[in-house]
Amino acid sequence: MKNPGVVNKNLVDAQTARRVLDRLVGYKLSPLLWQKIRRGLSAGRVQSVALRLIVEREEKLRNSKKRTIGL
Repeated sequence: MKNPGVVNKNLVDAQTARRVLDRLVGYKLSPLLWQKIRRGLSAGRVQSVALRLIVEREEKLRNSKKRTIGL
């Protein structure tokens, strides 16, 4: 309390983004897990999987543009 630190806005924004991803993807994925695997399972943190899917999609788009342009 004597030496308060400065709030790192980037860390706050990163946490907010993780929470949003959890809600957008994880909350919709959990019921699917309940149906297919076992009731009560949670998708938990999904940002790693979501990020991987985004990166893979971006790579596909870039590769298709390169082939179209002839690079």
